[in-house]
Amino acid sequence: MRLIVVRHAKSSWSSPMLRDHDRPLSGRGTRSARNIGNWLAANGYIPRQVLCSSSRRTRETWSGIMQQVGQVEHVDILPQLYHAGREEMERVARMARFSPAMIIGHNPGIADFANWICREPPMHADFFRYPTGATLVCDMEGKEWRRSISASGAAVAFTIPRELE
Repeated sequence: MRLIVVRHAKSSWSSPMLRDHDRPLSGRGTRSARNIGNWLAANGYIPRQVLCSSSRRTRETWSGIMQQVGQVEHVDILPQLYHAGREEMERVARMARFSPAMIIGHNPGIADFANWICREPPMHADFFRYPTGATLVCDMEGKEWRRSISASGAAVAFTIPRELE
């Protein structure tokens, strides 16, 4: 089973009256989402299922990625991923039905979750910081998502948007 763990791309703070949930991506974030999509497509990391937070910036991140990887079989927009912690992300990951699955979420939960699922973290200076747009590709042990996935993953690849510009 393969899991792709994405933190949303850079969001805009230009409209301070917007609720946090409704903040869009910035111009840089839109470019970053497309660059992440290009990287995923070029390396054959194409999800079959996307589990995405309901926030505008995560949905726009998926939209930018999708422009590069194409449509996927299943996209689930999940309010429970909005600022979810590691435990909630694990519950959502266990609900996945297909592999590869992608989770798009927010820090600090997404960074904690990415670190928690890896047996050994990738050798990357920014992994523990998990900046906007950070993307981990992780192969999980086992044959079913329903099983616990803690510390069972082997990091296949990790990148951040700055490396893809």
